Amino acid sequence: MLAGGVNGALHTSSTVFLSQRLGTTVFFNLLTGGTLLGSLAQDAFGAFGGVRRPTTLLRLVAVALTFGGTVLTQAGTAPTVATASASAAAATQESLTKAALPPPDPIATTR
Repeated sequence: MLAGGVNGALHTSSTVFLSQRLGTTVFFNLLTGGTLLGSLAQDAFGAFGGVRRPTTLLRLVAVALTFGGTVLTQAGTAPTVATASASAAAATQESLTKAALPPPDPIATTR
């Protein structure tokens, strides 16, 4: 009974967390691919009283194309979050260093 609520909370929080890190396109491509894999397994075993459907080569190729599309959406994309975070951290460190320095002495600079 509680599994539905826990699963919903996990799904929602992972959507927010992972889509920011992976990118929305990649996240939803992976989510769709995982759903397709789960559906293939359910069809193969006739889960939940469903009709058994064989896992054919065509169905496996369809799932592989979904994951292949994920790879293609990543090709040539902008820097990752880690790279952006590193450059933001460097900029923050530089601004903190400048803030810690005393202001220049106007008299000393005119001599």
